[in-house]
Amino acid sequence: MRRARSANYVVMLLLAALAAQGVAGGTQRGRARQEEQTSFNVEEPVRKPVPLPEAVLGILARDEMVRACYAHEDEGAFAIKGWFRAAAVNLGGAPGRGYVVLPKEGCLSGGNLGTFWVFAPEGRGYRLVLKTHALALSLGRARPRGLRAIGISAASGVYVFEAVYEYDGTRYVPRACRRNSTEEEKKSGRGQLIYFTCGDAEKPY
Repeated sequence: MRRARSANYVVMLLLAALAAQGVAGGTQRGRARQEEQTSFNVEEPVRKPVPLPEAVLGILARDEMVRACYAHEDEGAFAIKGWFRAAAVNLGGAPGRGYVVLPKEGCLSGGNLGTFWVFAPEGRGYRLVLKTHALALSLGRARPRGLRAIGISAASGVYVFEAVYEYDGTRYVPRACRRNSTEEEKKSGRGQLIYFTCGDAEKPY
């Protein structure tokens, strides 16, 4: 428990640093921006939870992780309505609100790490543009190819990991991935950052 709390604290420091850099900021300008939640943590509640549209639930019902958590496939979206917490967000691009979705509890939840799904509006429905595993996720201000950049962070007992995702016109892909030792992160806030090729198996997301 102590290690999990320490890792969570370190990741919060990391997100604050990212926000100051404007890469994956939780910084909000103006009253309208303050009303929108831009930083999320699997161990914290969503400030203004909203119900998910049936179209989004239908996509989640086909997710392999979600399918593994319910016993009868024909229960589909009806069975999983209570499994998630979600916030409506402005991703940019097409008109309308997107959604950041996190597991609520039970089968989909994990210690110090969870799954994030991000949906963008498309026509009369929605499209899954990012699925990733992390402790925390933040929406940035930069909008490469129309949608806001997304930063994520995760921590083990030894390392803190971070990545910045950018929209490539179809989906979000990691563009910058790096890690730092947990102890160095706590001491200096940055420590010796080690960049590595996004996609390496060592990262937890």
